Amino acid sequence: MKNMYRVTRPAWASMEKVEFRTILYATLAFLTFSELAQYLRNTMEPFKASKPRVYLIYELGWPILETIVLSFGCVALLWFYRKQRVGVYPRTFIYAFYMSKGAVTSGKSHVVDYCHVKPVINTGKIIVHGASYQWDNGKLSKRVGFKSNYVYGTQDDEEETTCHIEFTIDENQEERLYRHGVLQFRAVYGQEENDGKKGVDGYVGYLRSTQKSSELQDVEVRSKGYAELYHEGLVAEDDVHLALTRTGDVLFGRLDTLLRAFPRPALWPADDPMLPDNGVTLRKTNFWGHHIPTPQSVILKNELRPHIDKLLTKVLRLTGVDAEAIKEFKQFAISQAELESPDHCRADQTFFNRRFIARYRMREWIDCPSDTRPLPPHPVP
Repeated sequence: MKNMYRVTRPAWASMEKVEFRTILYATLAFLTFSELAQYLRNTMEPFKASKPRVYLIYELGWPILETIVLSFGCVALLWFYRKQRVGVYPRTFIYAFYMSKGAVTSGKSHVVDYCHVKPVINTGKIIVHGASYQWDNGKLSKRVGFKSNYVYGTQDDEEETTCHIEFTIDENQEERLYRHGVLQFRAVYGQEENDGKKGVDGYVGYLRSTQKSSELQDVEVRSKGYAELYHEGLVAEDDVHLALTRTGDVLFGRLDTLLRAFPRPALWPADDPMLPDNGVTLRKTNFWGHHIPTPQSVILKNELRPHIDKLLTKVLRLTGVDAEAIKEFKQFAISQAELESPDHCRADQTFFNRRFIARYRMREWIDCPSDTRPLPPHPVP
């Protein structure tokens, strides 16, 4: 998958090593053929007077032979160039994802997958087909098949390649609460097998569901995963099924290592304001269809921090709160947002807001003179 950008990049893009290598080989072949033609011409020159028939055959036959050789040479050159572009495929990959309970009908979170990545020379496309299974201590559930006819690669400023696979579930759709999605993979470097010698062709994975305008879908799925190369070619599904059964725990172990890594892989978003429940959330949108983020994600966003400070200061001053209480309120809001980040906090915004209000009311009750102090406010669970 790390070669996907090289395979799918436009033909008019700036030349890479493949193009330079092809041009170099073509130049060397042309020079060799020219030297051969000159050698034959010098060899046949004495026959012009002594054996005119032989020389006549040479004069008439050589242009035809030259045309045939050059035509086949161009065809071979194009074949070589295409082979260099897509020579790393077809390949078979296996991977594992921690899926949130809202994404899978059965509620299981461990899902293993495989996919075949295959080039189609006639159309110039890369196609992917594969299947996913719920994994439970070496036991695989019903097969959920998917396919993709739109696979491409992108590169960032640091020339890191990301493979994008826009897929559609086409078999046993009832096992998933989504039908369409995008798989993204980026290479992980520095991994080694147990013997410390053979490197693992591993990848960070990220799954994001997408919604078609004609479909009804209640959940948005985003999950983290890990993938690796299984075989340099296409493998029978029975063999891959057996491999997933045996190595599922290894895949999830490597995924756990990535989840604990610092800094986190760049492919995984640092924060996702729409996913307060570990990957799946009900779609909450406003009148214009824009997603409504959680209060925690807004407070923790550095770009919005100055605007939030001004807003809180103005609103709290209008309610008669002094500067010291406003400062304490802001610090409390930030500390609670950090404790209850979007990956762990409850999605109930009302609950979050009530805690802020209860905190302020309790401080107001403490500051109130004892002779005029009302009953203490009820604590919030």
